[in-house]
Amino acid sequence: MAIQPGDQPLEHVMFGLKYEGIDLALLQQVFKAIPAGDVADIINAKPSSKYSRQMGFLYEFLTDEALEVNAISGNYVDLIDPADYVLPEGQKEQRWRVNNNLPGNASFCPLVRRTPVINKWLAVNFSTAINNSISDVDPSIFARAVNYLYFKETKSSNDIEREVPSAKKELLFVDLLKNAGRQSGKKSLSEDGLVNYQNIVTERRFNDERYRLNQNYVGEVSYYGRAPTVHLIGMPPQFVDKTMSGFAEFDALTAGMNPVVKATCLSFGFVFVHPFDDGNGRVHRFLFNDVLAREGLLEQGVILPVSAVMFKNMHDYNTALETFSKPLMSAATFSRDQDDHLTVLNPESIAGYYVFPDLTCQTEYMFATVDLTINVELVNELKIIQAMDSLRSDIKYIVDMPNKETELMLKLLHQGNGSLSNTKRKLFNMLTEDEISLMESAYLEVFHSEEDDDGFGPR
Repeated sequence: MAIQPGDQPLEHVMFGLKYEGIDLALLQQVFKAIPAGDVADIINAKPSSKYSRQMGFLYEFLTDEALEVNAISGNYVDLIDPADYVLPEGQKEQRWRVNNNLPGNASFCPLVRRTPVINKWLAVNFSTAINNSISDVDPSIFARAVNYLYFKETKSSNDIEREVPSAKKELLFVDLLKNAGRQSGKKSLSEDGLVNYQNIVTERRFNDERYRLNQNYVGEVSYYGRAPTVHLIGMPPQFVDKTMSGFAEFDALTAGMNPVVKATCLSFGFVFVHPFDDGNGRVHRFLFNDVLAREGLLEQGVILPVSAVMFKNMHDYNTALETFSKPLMSAATFSRDQDDHLTVLNPESIAGYYVFPDLTCQTEYMFATVDLTINVELVNELKIIQAMDSLRSDIKYIVDMPNKETELMLKLLHQGNGSLSNTKRKLFNMLTEDEISLMESAYLEVFHSEEDDDGFGPR
């Protein structure tokens, strides 16, 4: 027999708290439409009820309006069931006698549900997985691999944005990655800290001095007179400062939370707010590594090239982004002028999407991405370096060329999957055709004798 919640809005709220989990953005909209006195009456009728206390706390949390209620009694109860969500331990709130285990404050409070997929990943020890991947690797080879990973992550992150940075900007991004995790969360997630990251990953003329004051969006402009395609509307600017101020508080409240969950919430929460006019995507992917390093999953100075995995399968990455953007775009109403400047017409209605996002889908995606990065991308990088060392020796054995020519041959063979084009052959007119053929054969033997389905081979 189906359970009916009743006809009144607060009966539906109570029903939802009992059976349907938490949707903070929806609750905020409901509470704003209900007089505080009506809520107080429900609570005063059953002041010791678990659900009355939960509702009372959430009403004040989401509306910033105090309720006039009688003394609350009863043992402390969890505000949210930790069996259903990934949550911190929480802090006791005496007024409502609840354990406030929300992972953030009213400025920014994302939630991640404990799906079977999430629970499976929470049981995985990624630190052990990393150690297993590198346990038999010579430290000097690992150090060289890490050095290359900085450049690989930089290139892949820019490739996702279809950006080609100058050599100077590329090196600045590499230096930023090398320093991931070295600052406190409070400093890294402050406006000054995030502005600094934005300035590093963007050209100087597009550097911002603070969070944006204008409305932005992600989309493509039509060349045929039609309106542009809008994929994501950034948070309406009047809410950006307050929401971004909640990021450091989220970081502090979630001390000890699973690093991948925490990194996902901060990095995807950031890119959905889109607090800058440019560079949001690159900062978002940097923040993921920054949090992992600060939380101890990675040693300082070591990063995971997650952007490389994202770039290889953009469909999954786009799906993770669209799981947030599509419901948002369905709820948003907006207008555009003739210069394609966009104005959100219902900012109050959609603000909660950014403040209280459900990031379960994004967390499942990032767990899978981290797993692939550790067990495929990192392993392949180590294999490639070892294979290149072997090939270098083979080439030197065939012809003892100067180092400059040897390294160029290695690079070109790898780019050509073991084959040197006629144009590239002209760069080595000091070699005979037989010698070049032997080098090509050496490449194929070194790289493809062990090739499998994990993507080992040319990049």
